[in-house]
Amino acid sequence: MTVPGSGGPLFGRPFFRYLLAGALNSGITYLLYLAGLRVLPYRWAYTLAYVAGIGIAFVLSSWFVFRVPLRWHRFLQYPVVYVVQYALGYAVLYAAVELVGMEPWLGPVAVVAITVPVSFVLSRWILNRTDKRRGGD
Repeated sequence: MTVPGSGGPLFGRPFFRYLLAGALNSGITYLLYLAGLRVLPYRWAYTLAYVAGIGIAFVLSSWFVFRVPLRWHRFLQYPVVYVVQYALGYAVLYAAVELVGMEPWLGPVAVVAITVPVSFVLSRWILNRTDKRRGGD
C-alpha cells in the first residue's frame, strides 16, 4: 500500500522513525509537565507541556521523520493533526466502550491502534506536500 503522490510505502522506515520521535516527544513533554508542576497548577503545567509538545513534534517530524525543511506555513497547519487525533480518538473510545463493550481502562489501546497510523499519514501529508502557489517550498 502506498501513499498517493508519495511514491513510497505507507508504512516503512519513516513510520518507525515516527514511533521513535513520538516516544521521545512523550518523554520530553512529561518532563516539562513535571517541571511545570513545581511552579504552576497542574492544568497550566499540562497545557503548556502539550503546546510545547506540538512544537517539538513538528520539529522532530520535519527533521527526523520526514526529513523536510522547517517552514512556517507547515508549522501553522501542523496542529490540525492534533485536532483530528483528538476527535478521532474520542470517537474510537466511545465506540470501543459504548458499542463494542470494551472496558473503559482498555479503550485507549484501541485509540492508539487507530490514531497513530492516521496521525502519521496526516503528518506526512502536511509536511511532504508542496505549496503550488509558491512553486514548491
